[in-house]
Amino acid sequence: MSIVIVGMKGVGKTTAGFQLSEKLGYPFIDSDREIELLYNTSCREIWLKEGEVEFRRIEEDFVLNLNPKKESVIVLGGGAIESPKVQKHIGTLGIVVCLYMDKQRLRNLWKKEIPFYDRFEELYKKRTQQMSLFSGVWVDATSNSLVEILEGIVCGK
Repeated sequence: MSIVIVGMKGVGKTTAGFQLSEKLGYPFIDSDREIELLYNTSCREIWLKEGEVEFRRIEEDFVLNLNPKKESVIVLGGGAIESPKVQKHIGTLGIVVCLYMDKQRLRNLWKKEIPFYDRFEELYKKRTQQMSLFSGVWVDATSNSLVEILEGIVCGK
């Protein structure tokens, strides 16, 4: 069974997902990276040039077409879970793990680089509520080491 990692931008999904895929010997699929390869530009550039609505459509299409032939570790971009279609689909892919972080710590990380920082409160509340509907495993990335985060994912705590 595949492992699908969701969470807010900046919580460490890609780092944890890549390390987990190495540990388990599973292929690693990062939706943001795959979109960047398909469009030959960064997600940020797509966002800035095409706008949020178009970026979310691209992201949704990519996720809905995911159907790995073997067990994989799949990491989704932070906003992918806003789509009800994505919410339904990821449960068919495998175990959904939410990587989360203390709100204040994450806010401080966002200050450094996130173009939609001004929407942090709204997005944190909305996405946390959405993830609570379908994420069976929650792993705290606030102060845990990478080893502890991986252990939490594998052990389901």
